[in-house]
Amino acid sequence: MKLTTLCLFFRNGSKSNSLDLLLGLKKRGFGVGKYNGCGGKVEPNETIEQGAIREAIEEFGLEPTKYYSIGKLEFNYVHIDSLECHIYVVNEWKGIETESDEMKPQWFSLDSLPYESMWEDFPIWFNYLKDQDFKSNMDFKFYFDKNFKLLDHKNDSKPL
Repeated sequence: MKLTTLCLFFRNGSKSNSLDLLLGLKKRGFGVGKYNGCGGKVEPNETIEQGAIREAIEEFGLEPTKYYSIGKLEFNYVHIDSLECHIYVVNEWKGIETESDEMKPQWFSLDSLPYESMWEDFPIWFNYLKDQDFKSNMDFKFYFDKNFKLLDHKNDSKPL
């Protein structure tokens, strides 16, 4: 199983008591054409946290300075290696979001996320996370067919 990371950057939204989420449109590689947070594989010489920070800098041009872990997602495929993805919520950072060769970042209000252009699993775990006020010990398992169509999922999360 490959270790991966995903960072979710949040800022105050334009409406009172609202939040915006930074997503990137994937320009190449795995997930091309889909919106997602930034992240990727953890290198052999890195901790999971170091991998998350490196990927955020590479993909969005942002260095997380205040962040916390909210759990993990496991992605199981019939034809490629499974992924264990560790999720971080980022509240403060250095830098300005910048387009990279891999991702084109864009802010979205939480009530207008582009679910139709995202992985099928995203609304399942993200809405759970939102219901938990973005504080969780999230533990989801997802199962996909060879065409990356979601077959099933299991929620083993434990409320804090």
